[in-house]
Amino acid sequence: MEEEIKLEVGKTLKLDITSYTHEGLGVGKYSGKNLDLNLENYPFFIFGAILGDTVLAEITSLNKSYGYATIVKTIEANNKDSRVTPICPAYKLCGGCNIMHMSYKEQLHFKEEMVKSTIKKFSGVNEFKQLPIIPSQNIYYYRNKVQVPVISFLNKTKCGFYERSSHKVVPLDKCFIQTEKSTNLVNFVKNIFVELGVKGYNELYDNGNLKHILIRKNHDESEMMVVAVVKDLSFLNEEFKERLIDKIIKRYPEVVSISINYNPKNTNTILGNTSITIYGNNYITDTLCGMKFKIGIESFYQINHDQTEILYNTAIKIADLNKDDIVIDAYSGIGTIGLIISKAVKEVYSVEIVKEAIDNAEENKKMNNVKNIHFVCNKAEDQIALWLNEGIKVSTIIVDPPRKGCDEKLLNSIIEHKINKLIYISCNPSTLARDIGVLSKNNYELKIVQPVDLFPHTNHIECISSLVLRNISS
Repeated sequence: MEEEIKLEVGKTLKLDITSYTHEGLGVGKYSGKNLDLNLENYPFFIFGAILGDTVLAEITSLNKSYGYATIVKTIEANNKDSRVTPICPAYKLCGGCNIMHMSYKEQLHFKEEMVKSTIKKFSGVNEFKQLPIIPSQNIYYYRNKVQVPVISFLNKTKCGFYERSSHKVVPLDKCFIQTEKSTNLVNFVKNIFVELGVKGYNELYDNGNLKHILIRKNHDESEMMVVAVVKDLSFLNEEFKERLIDKIIKRYPEVVSISINYNPKNTNTILGNTSITIYGNNYITDTLCGMKFKIGIESFYQINHDQTEILYNTAIKIADLNKDDIVIDAYSGIGTIGLIISKAVKEVYSVEIVKEAIDNAEENKKMNNVKNIHFVCNKAEDQIALWLNEGIKVSTIIVDPPRKGCDEKLLNSIIEHKINKLIYISCNPSTLARDIGVLSKNNYELKIVQPVDLFPHTNHIECISSLVLRNISS
């Protein structure tokens, strides 16, 4: 007779790791009796577990259909080449990375399989060509933007990254996915603010002032930006500005932009609506795929420079563009993709709903002396209809939406106007799959999926997908 047990927090179980979640957690399934319930393949999600391992795991939480557990010990490591000792001593606590315990080869395998299974599950499309993932050229020190929370605790100000699934801060001494100079600059700026009498913010009591420090840099660190996010501006007199600027510039002459961002709200939103630039311009300049771009405080700009060049050049290759093509660039942001592809096509029509992004795009257009691109501030779904009703013969549309994916109205507009080819650049396989499902039900065929890794040691992945309108007559 099968022994009855009670699953509860603190109990240990022997589990075989048979798959990963989208976040890279190992999945071990339990089957057996739980008092009067027969459980069949009840999943536990386990941080740090590797596919193929057998582990003794302690239950940390239970829900109706799944639970979480932590590894007590690895009983059998059946996939030894897939596990490495994380280079970061804070890895188990810090929420900045979540798959650093995997070898890079295993990270790539996890991401490839995650993309393939997600598209099949959520799009309903089972037959498509997925190309091998393009690995990152650099797996450490690749980030060009960091946003670091600053807190006050027991009358001490410290900065760092949030612990996994919490708002506790792990002190920032060294980070292996952002550059050493960025890390040092964050700590230096924090120390200056404390020295000048501005303490860190306490979220629990909603007091203190300095909330975040944001650093942006260009690819060779010849230009860097500092943004301090504060709760109030009462400290910001001329003397404070002069002393802050003097100390930063003497130590870091590559800093060409210093701003104070005002965010009085106690929310998870980092930046407020008001930024005051106290030194230099409110942007830095970078070179990407042979073009120059001004990058503002809130501009969307991919965080892995070298891999972004590969991403965009691969997208152009997959699109198979030529000098007769007229292309729409939806969700254009500051114009990076549109300006880069303008060299390969006849005309580019770019649309973006954020006015500040369009203003930056126009500046980038002038700076690169590009004549064959047109920027409009509007909703993409509305603007596409206007362009096509004007008689513009569009052959291809390129979309690079935020994580939530394409607006339903935009997809309907693409379908309604029968645009021949869609190149979809996505940072979220789930919403990509959802949108592929909508398009595939409306006469579009998924031709190619190309994963590109821009985010080593995290579960995030970029994908380029090509969808083509089917020829009904055939």
